[in-house]
Amino acid sequence: MVELVKEDYNVIVSRTFSKIYGLAGVRIGYLIARPDIARRLSAATMANLNMLGIFAAKAALEDQEFYRFSLQKNEEAKNYLYGLFKSMNLNYIPSHANFVFFETGQDISAFQAAMLKENVQVGRPFPPMTKWCRVSTGTMEEMQAFGAALKKGIKG
Repeated sequence: MVELVKEDYNVIVSRTFSKIYGLAGVRIGYLIARPDIARRLSAATMANLNMLGIFAAKAALEDQEFYRFSLQKNEEAKNYLYGLFKSMNLNYIPSHANFVFFETGQDISAFQAAMLKENVQVGRPFPPMTKWCRVSTGTMEEMQAFGAALKKGIKG
């Protein structure tokens, strides 16, 4: 999408260092946009960068081994989720991110309550798709715990 920005399209490309680079607590990211758009967004900035964040992001960009490791683990977790949803005949949307959106078959509020009984928290509603849930990837142990809870939560 960066090429579209270079071609002067009205597009914003944003990146975070939170998940794939393992810097969630540092709260750093960047965007690529036309200069006029970047100036307008800059006026609404709520926080400024700090040296820790800048140096951590720079080191993260240089650590390609960890980047590839993170991508691999994310793919493994998504593939587990895809298999889980297929085995349960649940609709889902394949993802290029670190989460998968799937149809629970019940109102998200009831689904959240059922999952919480299994000690698993799931995401907020995405109206008007109130029977769909977004689940983020995690370790395989976390994904398997989610799977066990899902099997109980869907039945509940």
